[in-house]
This record gives sequence, structure tokens and C-alpha cells, in this order.
Amino acid sequence: MDRRVFLSLLGGGALTIANTAVAGAEQLFLASRQVAEAAYIPEEIALLQVLRDGQIYQYVRDAEGTALVCRDGSSWSPAEAPNLLHWGVAADGTGDDAEAITQFVAYLDRTRREGYVPAGRYAVSYVRNRELQFGLAIRCHPEARFEGLPTKEIIEDLSAGSHHLSAFQANPGGVRVTVNRDGREVSLRQGKDFEFSDNTITWASDSPHLAKASGPVTVVSASPMIELGVRNPSGSRCEWTGGVIDNGRRGFAPARASGSGLVLTFFEQYEVSGVSFLGAADYETAKRNGVTDTSLTIDRCSGGMISGNRFSGQADLGIYITGGNEAGDADNGIHHVVQGNYFVGCNGGVSAKRDVRGVKILANTFEACFVGAAFYNTTQRGEGGRGIISGNEFIRSARAAIDVRATRNVIVSGNVIRDIGETPSGQVQPGSAGIDLRGVSYSAVSDNLVVLEEFSGQGSVGIRLGPDETNETIDCTKLVITGNALSRLETGIREQGAGDDNLFRENYMSEVAQPMDVPDRRAWQYRDPRGAHESTG
Repeated sequence: MDRRVFLSLLGGGALTIANTAVAGAEQLFLASRQVAEAAYIPEEIALLQVLRDGQIYQYVRDAEGTALVCRDGSSWSPAEAPNLLHWGVAADGTGDDAEAITQFVAYLDRTRREGYVPAGRYAVSYVRNRELQFGLAIRCHPEARFEGLPTKEIIEDLSAGSHHLSAFQANPGGVRVTVNRDGREVSLRQGKDFEFSDNTITWASDSPHLAKASGPVTVVSASPMIELGVRNPSGSRCEWTGGVIDNGRRGFAPARASGSGLVLTFFEQYEVSGVSFLGAADYETAKRNGVTDTSLTIDRCSGGMISGNRFSGQADLGIYITGGNEAGDADNGIHHVVQGNYFVGCNGGVSAKRDVRGVKILANTFEACFVGAAFYNTTQRGEGGRGIISGNEFIRSARAAIDVRATRNVIVSGNVIRDIGETPSGQVQPGSAGIDLRGVSYSAVSDNLVVLEEFSGQGSVGIRLGPDETNETIDCTKLVITGNALSRLETGIREQGAGDDNLFRENYMSEVAQPMDVPDRRAWQYRDPRGAHESTG
């Protein structure tokens, strides 16, 4: 077909034809998509270049192509990285983009290529190929907006929040899990990386987040890297096992440098095990880098198990367990077990906060953390803490190994606390405590060992009691402090405030400058190498 005949078939539209070979294929330049759709393309043409808004979009022949169909029936697919605009959407919210988006998703599923959705407004009136919405590698610009998407047509059991979507929907309701591996964004795919049935997620053995995948999983955005949740918790379960989640290589401005590596929300049951949560060398280094990261956030989950994980170098927390993001949220956190984990260089190891109940922190190791294990404000609704901190080892805690505030019904027992009062860089923290109790009631502290083996902490205290620092009307009362061994400290037990009915019995002091620092009215009893000592108050 010569140039004049071809121009006449196009109706004389403004276009330029370049009959030059590109990698052995002839190409054609078209001035607009409208011209391309009306064109009869010569058979020798294998590459189309279509101008749109000053950008050139390239297409190659594809018998199954849907990105562009010309008047002669020839079908074309993107010759470059697939962009939703290759399918001709207006991106201004004026038309119905559902069919184009459906074809875009189907193409990515067929070719396993990674697609991109640029900034713009996309109107979607229906949902097709729903089975594909769980796992395609699609990156969405933060300013890409989807309007009119019927959320009831989407599987509503799972939701997450990220600008990186594993499908085209932006509404809550579909799984959206994206990780970054070796500098490439990877979305997890249902049917390949995980299965979802009966409100249960089951991870495949070769899923990209697992340790056997090449390279670590890396946080790449200011929002949580991986967030999973359910709308209806009944019967829901999530298991996340193995792999590496790295918070230590975040390259954005400090003002946005916050977030969690993994967030689980509203699950009735969950399990997180065998994961390495990485950060900086230690929390001081992380803070100097301007980040405030937490490895794992458990938000309003009914209960579950966190075991056998490693948490290192977090500027904020290793684990954050909360009953809600705001005061007064429903109390859904009622049974959590944190057992057999290793925390090193974290600002806080474990923190349970905002009305969670039944938290058990058992047989973990905390090393060089600012605070090891903490219960904060767990009685806002008056339903109590009912938590246990037992059998843990704390090594070189800076401010406190165990920190319990505004909480009741707690047992702290059988913990080994060695060396307090010094940060990883060697800065002394005056007045550090092995066990710090503020505004705690109806609780027992027993059979713990607090000893300074290598560092003589300035003003160090074995067990400290006092009112809550944020609300001094909440004081320590009705506590049993018994059977603890306190050694090589400046003060063994110190009580501040006006609390009453606290019982101090059978505590053992060795090389303690001031064994008991309590009000004169208080009765107490302790032993040291010289024998028993007692005050009737």
C-alpha cells in the first residue's frame, strides 16, 4: 500500500509515517488515538507510535491485544511498560473506564507484566474478572482516584491501605499487599502466593515474602508496608510466617518517615512467627536517621500468637498491640501471646496499649532496648489489664526493663533483669528502674531478679512504685511485692506517692545502698546477708 492510498483511507488526517526499521520492524507514527482507531494499518507495520497529550505510546501487534483495536481489526498491546493510558481511558472521570480497566487487568494477568496507573480520576461502574483482583503487580500513583466502584461487588473480607495496589480498586475491600524486593515492587497474588477461603489466609511456601525469596523485603512508602485486615472478624484468621521485613533502608524525608513493617487489623485469630524484622543498628541510630518505625502492629485483633521472631533496631517499637487507634475505640484485643522472641536495639520491645486485655509476654529476650516490655493505659474503659510478664530476660535496658502504667490485674514474675541505665552509645540514664510501676493496682510482682553485673547505674532502682505521670490521681495501690532478688543497686524498692495497701514481703537485697525507700507509714520486710529486716510502719 503506497503513502497516498493509506492517507486516503485515513481521511487525510494529520499524521506522519516513518518507514524506518526498528529492530527489524517497520513503525508508524499516528497523531492521535482517534486517528489510530480509524486506521487501516499495512501488514508490514509492526510498531505503532501514538501521540497523546504530548506523550508517545508505543504498541506492537498482538492477536489477543485489547489496548488498541484499529478499524481494520488489527489488535495491539503495549510495546513498553503497560500503562492504563495505553487503553485509551480519559483519566478525568468523565467516562466509564470499567471495560478498559478490566481489559488492562486481564492483559497483565495473561502476560504477568507489571502495570502502572498514573494520576487521574477513573470512573468504574462495574467489576469484572474478580478472581484477578488479588495479585497483579500494578503500581498506582498516589493521586490516582477510582470513583463509583461498587464495593459490595468486591470481596469485602480483607482490606488494606497503600498506594501500591495488587489490583485496580482503591476502595477498602480487596487484598492489597505490595512488597519491594531487590528494588522491584512485587504484589502478592492469590492462587500463587496465598489462598483465601473461609476467612483464612494461607501463605504459599514460595511466596515472595518468605525467606527463601532472593533479597530482603524492604519498606518503600510512608504508609505501612504490608497491611491486612478484615471487616467482619468472625472466623477470620491470618498466618504470616518466615521472611525478612526491613525498616532500615527507607529513603524519604524525616517528616514522612513513620510506619509499620506489618499491620494486622481486626482478625479473630492471627499468628506471626519466624520473621526477621530489621531496622538500623540500634534505636539511637534509627532516630538520628529521622525514622519512627515499628516492626509489627496488632490493631484490634481478638487474639493470637507472636513467636520466634527477631526485632532489631526499631526507632519506636518492636511490637505494638492496641485496642484501637483512638481513645474510646472498642476493646477488641483480648488475648495475645508474645513468646520466645528476640528484641535487640529497639526503643521499645513490646508495648500493649489502649484497652487490650490478656496480654502474655513470656520467655522473650530483650537486649539493649530503651524499654523492654510495657503496658500503657490499658484500663481506659475500666476493664483491666489482666496481663502477664513472666520468664523474660532483659539485658542492658536504658530506662526500664519492665514499664507498667495505669493498669491493673497484672502479674510480673520470674524475670531476669541484668544491667540497667545505659544506652547503646554509653549514655547514662539517671534514675533507671528494673521494674517501673506507675498507677498500677491489684497486681503482683514476685520472684524477679534485678542485678547490675557490668554497669553501675546512676540512681538505679530495682522496683519503683508511684502515681501515673500523666494523671497523678491514679496511684499504685493494693500491690503485692514479694520474693524478688535485688542486687548491686543504689535503691532496692522505692515508693513515691500516696498509694496505700501495698505489701512488701520476703524480698532479698544484696549490695544495695538503700534497700527500702518508702514512706514511714508503710510496713515492709526484706532480707539481706545479715538477716531479716522489718518495719511495722
